[in-house]
Order: sequence, then structure tokens, then C-alpha cells
Amino acid sequence: MAKAFTPNTIIVNEVSLLTITLTNVNEAPTAANFTSAGLTAATALANATAGTLAATDPDASDTHTFTLVAGDGTNDVDNGKFTITGNTLKVGGTALTAGTYKVVTRATDASGLTFDQAQTITVSTVNNTPTDLTLSASSVAENTSTASALTIGALTSTDPDTGNTFTYSIVGGADQASFQVSGANLQFKAGTTLDYETKSSYAVTVRTTDQGGLFYDKALTITLTDVNEAPTNIALSASSVAENTSTASALNIGNLTSTDPDTGNTFTYSVVGGADQASFQVTGAALQFKAGTTLDYETKNSYAVTVRSTDQGGLTFDKAFTVTLTDGNDKPVITVPASQNITIGAAAALSGISVADQDAGSNSISLALSVPAGTLTATSGGGVTVSGSGSGSLTLAGSQSAINTFLSGGAKQTN
Repeated sequence: MAKAFTPNTIIVNEVSLLTITLTNVNEAPTAANFTSAGLTAATALANATAGTLAATDPDASDTHTFTLVAGDGTNDVDNGKFTITGNTLKVGGTALTAGTYKVVTRATDASGLTFDQAQTITVSTVNNTPTDLTLSASSVAENTSTASALTIGALTSTDPDTGNTFTYSIVGGADQASFQVSGANLQFKAGTTLDYETKSSYAVTVRTTDQGGLFYDKALTITLTDVNEAPTNIALSASSVAENTSTASALNIGNLTSTDPDTGNTFTYSVVGGADQASFQVTGAALQFKAGTTLDYETKNSYAVTVRSTDQGGLTFDKAFTVTLTDGNDKPVITVPASQNITIGAAAALSGISVADQDAGSNSISLALSVPAGTLTATSGGGVTVSGSGSGSLTLAGSQSAINTFLSGGAKQTN
């Protein structure tokens, strides 16, 4: 208690310390939360756990029990399909199908205070494995460019579950290294050589995986379609002919054959160029000299001609050939006068005699001269060797030019 004093006196205040005590009052829960166990139509069997319940309460140490209670008539329509054991919400005595279910749960604390909360339980459909995989196209024309990845076709999946989504991947096959998947497209990788004659089909296994991780694998065969390709070469079975061979009719030189990437192709042949094309013709697959062509090695020993091979699809290949003549041994030609007058007992120089051998060149030849009566005389010289002088037979040996020079003033006949 405070006491007052008159002025000029000391005032003393007296203070008392008070202690105020708060008593804890139990408060009601504020939530009855549900954590789903993720039921599916395959797992929502009788007595299966649908999920767990947990209360939110200002009183941290409070304990709670849970029950199903009536709601507003719409949010509790499925109460009868569930039971609660402890804090576990369970399916009742009948298995549930896929769908959503509405219940109202109550959390009651130790003092009987409650909180009601509407819950929605979802039973999802069973995720089924994909059952098939299809490719919109499975063939590609050979020689198609793969400068960049080449799309073969689009992949689609068959699945019992509607609305599923899928991803695709390469998982096997003898030729898997040649393939890739972009989105839902199966592709040949960039740089893959597509040559029907080398490889006409490819094996690859593709996997489709749904959003739940279930997958289906399928082996696919990708084929190349054969595209007609041009011939790449022409061969001639023989390319030489002996000079002076008769060309009274067309003369076969050799048979023509073609090289082509495509097996089973057929070919026709024609002369299309070359400096000497006018001397040639083709009959069937035979390259021929035309009838009447003079084949003289010393005049012309090689011929240039260009031949074309055309396949049944009209694609062509041209090749230049050189046809050669082989040199034959031509018969020498001796020129003699029709007659020559000789005085008996007097020596007379022979004249008008010459020899021509187009094969001789500068090589040595021999020329035999004979007379039915009298003798022939000559002396070696000028590159000519004489044998048999003074007899009825004379032999000259030397080059063609030397012998002809010798004959113009060398041998003499005496009767």
C-alpha cells in the first residue's frame, strides 16, 4: 500500500510481485488429413489399405481416433464402402473398381473434441503393358540420300489403356547400329550406305515404353527396294584381228559383255563414236568390222571405236576401245620384164627386175634367180652377198633396198 506524506517529507512506494498462471485448455483438431496408398483396380480388394489418416491439432501431444461420419449427403456417399482400423482407412468387404469415392472422416482428440473432413479416394485403372508396335512404312529405295538422318516411318503403339503416352528406343537387332529414333520416327542414321546389291534388308528391334514404364519389344525388318542403276563397264572378249583377214562379210572381232550393279539386267549395244566408227557395226553382242573393210597392218594397225551398253531401263555406259591388227607375213612381190633379148655367147645385164616385201623393212632377205639355159654371174658388193655366180642359179642376200639397187646394174646372163 502507498502512503502519502506532507511536503518536504520523503515518499516511499511499496510494490508487491504477482505471479499469473495460465492453464492449458484443450483445443479441437483443425484437420484430418488423408494420405493415399495409391490403389488400382487390381489392388483395391476387400480389406485392402486405401491410405492413412493423421490429425493436425494445436495440442501437440494430443492423441486422436478416427471414424467415418455423415456429411452433407454428397461428400459421404461412399462411407459404406470403407472401414477404419486405427488410423488406417480400408476397403470394405467388397473390392472396388476404378473410379473416385467420397467419404467423410472425423478426427476425435482425447478430450472428445472433433474435426470432420471430406476425403476423395481415387482407385486408378491398372496400367497394362503395350501389346503391339507398328511402323507406317518399312521400305526405302536404295541410293536414297542419308546425308542427314533418313526417316523410314512413324511408330505407333497398341495398348489396352486409352490415353497412354509412349517413348521409343532401339534395343536390338543385327543391324541396330544403323538406326536411331527421333520422337516417334524410326530413322536410318546419317551416313548409312543404302545399296540393294550389297545389303537388301536390315533387322532392328524397337521398344515402346508407356508412361508407367511398361514396355513391349518388336523385331522389325526394313527392306531396300531395288532401283535400276546404269551399267558400270563394258568388256570385249577379243580386241585384235590378223591383218588381211577376209571381210567379204562382216568380221566378228569379239563379244561384248556388261558389268551392272543390278543382277539379271539385259543389254543392247551400239557404236556411238571413235575416230574409226565408220568401220564398225554391232550385231547382237558381237563387235564387227563392216564387210569390205581393208585390214592391212602396214596401212593402219589400230582402230578407235566407242561402244555403248544400254540396259532394259534405258540407262547407258560408253567405253572407248582400241582394236588392233596383228602383223602377218605378206608374200613378196617380184617384178620381172615380160621378155629380155640375149645374144648367144655375149654377156647381157639383166634389167627390169625388182622385189617388194612390205614386211621386210631393213631386214635381210634372199632372192633366187635362175635361167633354163646359160649362166648367171654377179659379184658381191653394195651390201649384197652373191652365191652361185657362174651357174644357172644365183642367190642374192641383203636388204630389200640393197638388192633392188644391185639388180638395177649388177647381175648378168651369158648364153
